[in-house]
Amino acid sequence: MSNPPAVEFQRLRYWQGQKLRSTDFRDQTAIAAQLRWWHNRALHNAFGVARGFEIDVDEQERSVTIHPGVAYDCFGRELWLQTSRTISFPTVNLSVERTLLVQYRENADQPQREHIEKVCLPGKNSLFLEAPNFFWKPSVEVTPKDGVPLGRGYVSFAKPALVFIFTKTRVPVRAMTRPRIASGVTIAGNTPWKRWPEGTQALGFEVKIDTSSAGFTEAPCYFAWLQGNLWELTDKCMQLNDDLKKFIPAFFGHVHIDAKSDPTLGFTFRLWMPSLSFGISGNDTANIDIEKNFPTFAQCQNLFVCWLGIQPNTSGA
Repeated sequence: MSNPPAVEFQRLRYWQGQKLRSTDFRDQTAIAAQLRWWHNRALHNAFGVARGFEIDVDEQERSVTIHPGVAYDCFGRELWLQTSRTISFPTVNLSVERTLLVQYRENADQPQREHIEKVCLPGKNSLFLEAPNFFWKPSVEVTPKDGVPLGRGYVSFAKPALVFIFTKTRVPVRAMTRPRIASGVTIAGNTPWKRWPEGTQALGFEVKIDTSSAGFTEAPCYFAWLQGNLWELTDKCMQLNDDLKKFIPAFFGHVHIDAKSDPTLGFTFRLWMPSLSFGISGNDTANIDIEKNFPTFAQCQNLFVCWLGIQPNTSGA
């Protein structure tokens, strides 16, 4: 099988009153087809059987029947089979293993299906039943350019009958691996922080993030971080007492997903607030009495949570 004919990519523009010929429409169809083939092989890496092309073997008649299906050759061209086809095994060199291949066929070579009369222009216009070409080739000579392999066969003289082996190179088309990505933020200065954990001494604060509107269908990878005035005190916070100013919340945030919850609907962002000592003498402390003072600090500093969720498209990829 030769390479597809090279087509110069053009953008056709028509004007009112222009005389159009059949070649104009054929050129436009050829350009659209080339662009589609480039898309199939560049984005989807399409090669192989996408659906159908099941095969029934008649061992005594030494033939196979191929049922309708869709496949893509190594150039990204679509191979459509709309009606079942029966292909006989070659009658020469029966012991040679051969591969059954499906190959793209140009429209001009398609068999005519019917004729249409009494259309706008005089004469008859033919329709074509689009169908690929099937043929046998010695397995040792098969290359990707020959077409999509469906199976291998040879005639066993012990029966004697056709022995057909479904080829392991019958590869399904790779699905598009575009991930689903969503992001969001909580309200700056009004994030609903709650003590963490509940019922014991507080280790910090947490907030539940609702991601149900993102439409995740599988557990995504979540990333979250604290934003706002993390280092410089705002004018509003400067007016508070010293205990409300000594918080260092920037380093200890993490994502937590409860084993009993549905990860497609959300997660919990936890902020660990350990007691810290700093300064030369170590007498200065931070993150003291967080249950009482941190909510006010978070509101004055306009703290909020940013999050990003990525769901890899692993199904069928």
